[in-house]
Amino acid sequence: MSNLIKMDYIITKKFIIMSLVYSMIFPVIMILDIYRRDMLVDFFVPLVFVTAPLACIMSKEDTKSVLILQKMLPFSTKEFVGARYLFTLSLVVMSETILAIMKVVVYGHKDFREVVVGLLPTMMMFMICFAVYLAAYYWKGFSAAQIFYYSMVIVMIFGRYVLARFFTDLLDNTVSKAVFLILLVGIVAASFILSCHFEDNKKVDMK
Repeated sequence: MSNLIKMDYIITKKFIIMSLVYSMIFPVIMILDIYRRDMLVDFFVPLVFVTAPLACIMSKEDTKSVLILQKMLPFSTKEFVGARYLFTLSLVVMSETILAIMKVVVYGHKDFREVVVGLLPTMMMFMICFAVYLAAYYWKGFSAAQIFYYSMVIVMIFGRYVLARFFTDLLDNTVSKAVFLILLVGIVAASFILSCHFEDNKKVDMK
């Protein structure tokens, strides 16, 4: 599975570099907007950093020839899908880490640990969103995943304040935090199981 994850990084190398540059430039541009900068960069840096490489892979992978090639490789469906989920998770963690560093360097936040803790609600929200994003891709293909992506962007633009407050308040309570973590794991696990099922069905259809 580690080879599959490595291959994802090799395929999307240019997009990851572009996303990295964006993640560094966007917070600098937003430095003038002192009232909205934190909220905007918290959402749009991970959104672009994760979806750009994923979209690159999905557009190349969502073809009959690639599905046939996958059947010939010595990896199971769970390994293929699992590698994609781990790749996505690594991108989410990387985006939040870069964001935390930029907040300390550019915005002058002094406590790096406090910044990281403050970004946890956003990271968990993105983990749920991308779990659904991947399930949509394995279910209906790249086009369906893109429709979900643009829907996600619209929801975040108009509901970012409400969403951020909801997740922050939820994680302030110990009991709510435990319930939410269980729910998060459940949603990601359900997404993974469904994605494996959808991918198996696609391979069956190729016969």
